[in-house]
Amino acid sequence: MESESTLCVRLSQPLARTLAIPLLAGLAGAYPTWRWAGGAGLQAEMVAVASVMIAATVAMLFVVQQARHGRGRLAISFVMSGVVKALASVVLAGATWRCLDLPNHSLYALAIWVCVCYFAVMIALCQWMVKLLRQAS
Repeated sequence: MESESTLCVRLSQPLARTLAIPLLAGLAGAYPTWRWAGGAGLQAEMVAVASVMIAATVAMLFVVQQARHGRGRLAISFVMSGVVKALASVVLAGATWRCLDLPNHSLYALAIWVCVCYFAVMIALCQWMVKLLRQAS
């Protein structure tokens, strides 16, 4: 059995990606969303960006904590946090949409932006994870 080494992971690297990527995607898509869905679509976009940022930040706190226990546990926790991140993003966005009483036609914009932001964050974090695991081996 292979001996697992402890990884030294700084929280700033994944946290910067987790916060910057959805924010940049939201800024880049604000004008097209406003043209397509109006003000309600723009509100839905902001709700989606915020929900993905919150879910991804909480999940990354857990993943970085698992780095102390070795590469294998880090990789498994990253994969499992991806599923939790997706579910939490949808639940947070839906609950916020419901609480803010946004119009029904903005639900499409909300769903699209949750997917766009989630996949953008996952691509950036997968790149970070690959780089981290290559350095550790």
